[in-house]
Amino acid sequence: MSGWLAASGVNPRRRSKGLLIALLVSVLFAGPAVSFAAPLHVYAGVGMREMVQQISHAFEQQNPGVQIVMNFAPSGVLARQIEAGAPASVFFAAHPKWMDWLTQKNAIAEQTVQPFVLNTLVFVSASPLAVPSLDAVAALARIGLGHPDTVPAGTYAKEALTASGAYGSLEKQGRLLFARDVRQALLYADQGEVDGAFVYATDAPLARSATVRFEVPQALYTPIVFPVCLTRRALSEAGERTAVEAYLSFLTRPEVRTIVTALGYRCP
Repeated sequence: MSGWLAASGVNPRRRSKGLLIALLVSVLFAGPAVSFAAPLHVYAGVGMREMVQQISHAFEQQNPGVQIVMNFAPSGVLARQIEAGAPASVFFAAHPKWMDWLTQKNAIAEQTVQPFVLNTLVFVSASPLAVPSLDAVAALARIGLGHPDTVPAGTYAKEALTASGAYGSLEKQGRLLFARDVRQALLYADQGEVDGAFVYATDAPLARSATVRFEVPQALYTPIVFPVCLTRRALSEAGERTAVEAYLSFLTRPEVRTIVTALGYRCP
């Protein structure tokens, strides 16, 4: 993060000179500002809303000529929108499988795909019932999770429940309540509509009543890696390419690392 030097008890001329030097240094290390007439469209999974908003706003502040339009939805939904021709520039996915799927559809620039942040899966509940472990979930009447076909958090939860041997019976007995995204699953738990729900560790602090009962053993599901990439459409536009490449490069800056770690994510 850029630091500002405080000048006190210093000769006015030296102070002015010091401030000027500090300003020049901050400009040099901030990197060149980019401009682009049309907006950049940043697509991201719902669970990444706060992170992507903060990163994009920071980028806009350093590059006043760039306007960013953000679109949040389950990663599977966004991937299908991109494949159908939606004007996405940057895509943050909550599961690498959607990057693979879009690569097969020739919709993203494969060489730009990179892991961005790591996350973990937890179980939250507002119920007075004791739910200390994954084994205890099998005894609950109603369990919330994102739909495994489109919501990565639900995909990871299904993996864990399958590995524990509980998924098949829970689904057959109608005890699983599928949510349209991870935030809806969190809301189900927070409002007591379910006995608990599987969400990302970074989503759990947003609950008002529900609390984390346990962290799902990471050996039971695929490591949660949130990758990012640029779309082929964005790179094919001469005027847009400079801005999107600058955005991707911006993601490696120290201030971005500060944002993501403060929100509970880990860096690869």
